[in-house]
Amino acid sequence: MANKICLALIRKSDEWVGACSSSQWFGQDDGGKAESLFNQWSNAEAAKFEKEYIPEAGADVVGGGATTVVVSLIVEILGDSTKFEGAGYSLTGT
Repeated sequence: MANKICLALIRKSDEWVGACSSSQWFGQDDGGKAESLFNQWSNAEAAKFEKEYIPEAGADVVGGGATTVVVSLIVEILGDSTKFEGAGYSLTGT
């Protein structure tokens, strides 16, 4: 699912207003710390908004005019081969 979301965002990168990224690397024995930071970042993002809108299955959703959307992705990756240097700072560096 994260792959589909990221791909959709990259395909529309000319419509972005801004972007920001953060990363943290943890060793194999630091699973608890990684999970704690993941939860902390998730809660911090959720706290920025008054409400969350997710239409119910089968609901009639009527399209409106143009709008600005805020997308927050919090991803926890298992493994140590991912290279984060420069990720998120430019499209070519990601």
